[in-house]
Amino acid sequence: MLILMLFITLAGVNRMEEIKSQLSHHIHTDMSKVAMGAEMRAIAKERTLILHRMLYLDDPFARDESEMLLYEAAGKFSQTRLKLMAMDLTNKEEELLALQGKQANIAVPLLREVIELSKTGQIEEARRLYQEASMPAQSELIETMKHLYATQMHESHMTTLRVNASFQQTRMWMYLTSFGVLVLGVVIATIVIRRSNALDREKAAHLALIHDTHNELQTYSSELLLAHDAAQQSSKAKSQFLANMSHELRTPMNAIMGFSELLLEDALSEGNNKSAKDLKRILDASNHLLELINQILDLAKVESGKAEVNAEEFDIHAVITEVLETIKPLATKHNNLLEIDLDAELDVMNSDQTMFRQILFNLLSNAVKFTEDGRIDLRARKIVNTDAQSLELVIKDSGIGIAKDEQERIFHPFEQADGSYTRQFGGTGLGLALVKYYCILLSGEISVESELGQGTSFIIHIPLAYQ
Repeated sequence: MLILMLFITLAGVNRMEEIKSQLSHHIHTDMSKVAMGAEMRAIAKERTLILHRMLYLDDPFARDESEMLLYEAAGKFSQTRLKLMAMDLTNKEEELLALQGKQANIAVPLLREVIELSKTGQIEEARRLYQEASMPAQSELIETMKHLYATQMHESHMTTLRVNASFQQTRMWMYLTSFGVLVLGVVIATIVIRRSNALDREKAAHLALIHDTHNELQTYSSELLLAHDAAQQSSKAKSQFLANMSHELRTPMNAIMGFSELLLEDALSEGNNKSAKDLKRILDASNHLLELINQILDLAKVESGKAEVNAEEFDIHAVITEVLETIKPLATKHNNLLEIDLDAELDVMNSDQTMFRQILFNLLSNAVKFTEDGRIDLRARKIVNTDAQSLELVIKDSGIGIAKDEQERIFHPFEQADGSYTRQFGGTGLGLALVKYYCILLSGEISVESELGQGTSFIIHIPLAYQ
């Protein structure tokens, strides 16, 4: 009987330890879900406010800024929703998230239609669609998120009650067992009671922890709002920069290109081949500069997750030759020798031709820009693996090189290896950032090998058939 009493006592103690562990787990999980639900609701409200502000602003720059903020808010909402869906959800939470997904399928197309109407100058039609369809759809979505938040708080409360009830039942079972075997050992019964009281104190501590966690969550929410405001300020500055660059540079560049085309036509009609050749170079350079301006908007598009790969079959040799013809004048200006080694087995590639051309152009431009009286090697060859074939591009120069501690951040937007390079060689710091983004989008990778004063090699691997 004494052995049975000891066995029952140990079983009860282990059960209480399990309940304590369950309670801690539920507290952490429920508070995380509540925080994510609250964040999704806040983002949905913010998105509605941004759209409303965009429709009633007269400044086109401000509307462009609002559009960028809408895309960023959509990205944050999707990321938070994916994290929440990956957690252990109740049936009710899954139903509400499924409903929210259906509502988003209605609200998002309406939101995009409102934005497109606004961008094409149909402000009144955009406002009407916003008032009659988009705003009600957004309101339903926000109401669903509010219901989800309330459901999560209710489920958290009910889980705590269930665990507490289980705790109480286990304690009662231990009390009855202790009473039944009291005659066999007062000492053992006393130990059980002391252990039970200790667990009561632990339970009280956990309840206090719930209260403290709630206070911490409120504090976290306040800090999150402050961080959000700071992020908005940063995003505003970035969006303003993008808007200014795109609008201020495109207008004069289009004028230059237009006049160059007119002068080129006159020169060709007059038979002035020398002038026509020079004007053709001006026009080509203008087209390239316009592409660089577009890089700024391309970067914003990639960072917002809106860039898409348009895979098509194209001739690798033709694209490389085209880019080299564009680069040669700049290489000649810097007195650089271009050496080309193309694998004869390379023929066609099924991928995004525009991204591939931009990758090649940006890397060759960098090599030429940072090399004087030197040599630039371009090697392209086919790599055959067991499961797929890929293209390996190696662009090596004998230029100024890159320090080891600077090689990672050269792929960051608006950064160069050394701030003095911007003053000496020019550039926006966007070229290599776009190269890395495009390599990732094309399921490829890029690496760099360099030593200061010894030149630089960029190595790229891209699948010949985009998946």
